[in-house]
Amino acid sequence: MKPIVRLLFALVLLGALVACSASKFAYNRLDWIAGWELRKFVSLTTAQQEQYDKDFETFWQWHRKEQLPLYAQDLRAFSKVANGTTTEELKRWVGKVTEYWNLTVEKLAPAWCTNLVRLDDAQVQSVKKSLDERITEARKDFVDAPEKTIRREAEKRFIKRLKPWFGKVNQQQRAMIKAWSQQRPLDYSTWLAQRERWRDQFILQLNQRHNPGFCQNVKTLFIRKPSESEFGFPLRNDASRDAWIAFTSQLINTMDESQRTHFVYKLEELADDFELLSQQAS
Repeated sequence: MKPIVRLLFALVLLGALVACSASKFAYNRLDWIAGWELRKFVSLTTAQQEQYDKDFETFWQWHRKEQLPLYAQDLRAFSKVANGTTTEELKRWVGKVTEYWNLTVEKLAPAWCTNLVRLDDAQVQSVKKSLDERITEARKDFVDAPEKTIRREAEKRFIKRLKPWFGKVNQQQRAMIKAWSQQRPLDYSTWLAQRERWRDQFILQLNQRHNPGFCQNVKTLFIRKPSESEFGFPLRNDASRDAWIAFTSQLINTMDESQRTHFVYKLEELADDFELLSQQAS
């Protein structure tokens, strides 16, 4: 996933990426977390930081009051897939997450424009340097490393991200993930080239930040495509996305009774957290 976009992903479904017991703690400190992520790319002046804080507070209030109740509602509905699902049903849920993502992008766009336009040339170069470093790191891990290592690490990432929801991943499921990791097409060079093109377009827009159309052009770069995945497998097209969804639905359908109970419990607990958070003042 594009490095800066990780910040936005945290805003949309942060609770889904952490243990349920920590979701309220993390969300209530989202301003600090987001600021910490931002500082990885650029250092803001005092005036820029004040504007950022103001814009983030406005977004946070909207997200808390209008989006979290919807997340809770959908999490409860999604828990029903524990009883069995299909590729088409899971594809609809993936589309739902994409809709939430893009709605958040639309909501944040005015603040982006205000803050990005105020960057000076040195700050733009700082952003570029950070993006370059992350692409270099990705190349080392996903392109230059031996194929055997790349596939093994992909398998480990998949299992790691599955555990919070399945609990213990059984031997049948581990074997399925291993087979998937070993057999799927491996073309990270294409994925990395996409990241490089995205970086180039983003920096180009930053260098033209005072031109008409800047805000719309930047927003377009952050609109999430259905083929992007955050589950350890970069997806480059609809076919690879559909294959990933089909495999995930197969895994869900292998859950035993204990895993189904755990899966539903974690989703219900997270939904409870979101409902509670939506009622709290930030």
